[in-house]
Amino acid sequence: MPAAPLPMRVVAAILVVVGALYVARGSYFLFTSSGDFSLRWTEQHYVFRGKGPAEVWEHQDALTRGVPVPARSLHATLEPDLGKTDGAYPPWAYVTGAAFTWPSNMEAARVLYGVINLAVLAWLLRWAFGCAAGAGSLPGWFLAASVLATSSICTTLGLGQYGVLVLAALAGTIVSAERGRWLVAGLLLGIALTKVTLAAPFVVPLLFGKHFKTVATAGAYVACASVVIWLQVGTDPLTLLLAMFSAAEHFAQGGYSMVDLLVLLGMDTLPAMVVAALGTVVISSAVMWSTRHSSLLMQFALAGVASRLWTYHTLCDNLIVVFLLMALGTQALHSKSARLAFVVTGLTLWPPGQACDFEWFRAFQLSAWIACSAVLVLRLRELAQEQPGAAAITNPVHAVANPG
Repeated sequence: MPAAPLPMRVVAAILVVVGALYVARGSYFLFTSSGDFSLRWTEQHYVFRGKGPAEVWEHQDALTRGVPVPARSLHATLEPDLGKTDGAYPPWAYVTGAAFTWPSNMEAARVLYGVINLAVLAWLLRWAFGCAAGAGSLPGWFLAASVLATSSICTTLGLGQYGVLVLAALAGTIVSAERGRWLVAGLLLGIALTKVTLAAPFVVPLLFGKHFKTVATAGAYVACASVVIWLQVGTDPLTLLLAMFSAAEHFAQGGYSMVDLLVLLGMDTLPAMVVAALGTVVISSAVMWSTRHSSLLMQFALAGVASRLWTYHTLCDNLIVVFLLMALGTQALHSKSARLAFVVTGLTLWPPGQACDFEWFRAFQLSAWIACSAVLVLRLRELAQEQPGAAAITNPVHAVANPG
């Protein structure tokens, strides 16, 4: 982040204008079309009718390809008034999703969902402002503007995906866990796991930080929600997960992450997903363990990069790297390397989504996120060497003695 007040004001103003245009555009599509939310509403109403969405997808996919329908999907027939579904979500996600999709009229549900998303985005901007606590109001406004100008938030809003809600739930997990409110933190983490491909890596730093009650609460939420869906659709959670993985393998070909690199090297999609996931989790876990005494924001920054790399993602999911942006932003006034890394990370997030159509830009994003997370790790080690208790200094929220 630029150290001089005038450049900060100018850049912040530019980011606010760009971000406002992004949000306006995303909101327009959120309230008028939001194609992905339409699919979520359809899937949820299959659940309301006692059918697993992943199984419905599996059934229709088998019929399309002219292959035998799997036994677990024989009764998951298409409902003419609901239409097709994707179904690549875990069973517990449909308990969370019911809060946004319960209206029987899809247009009414879309309005409800849009209002919730905008309210959550407003809270996210307030959280980003708070990340600069103690540094003054200008750095706070700068960080908030940096989040507002993240183009993937616009894309996520326009499509009606869960990304903004997941990002806010994870940010809320940081705030609640570091204030000792482990029950709230656990529930928020469980809600974030609605999109498990984004949220799962964030369990690692919570475990390393000994937030066991938070993780246990999230696990209880996932387990109870899965049982509720089991009772509703009559299919056990394991079978639903297998159907979800079947759908996920199909959609993995449409994103870009470490999976795509392995596919380019000649691996089939499914083994590439397994290798990318295991490799990323092992390496990132080792890095997070080495910096486990830093704040949750710093740890979530590293988890965010792991999240973006470990499995298939599209440009909508780039917003998860906001944690890296915020972590570097809190250090930018004190470190030239962190300031440069903040700018580089911003340049991967602020350009319009159309930039991701270019292979060179996608390669720049992936390599920049890895490099900038390495800069953050080096910065955390510098702080640890300079003075004990560096974790508290890098913590935007006052730490507690006995985290949950």
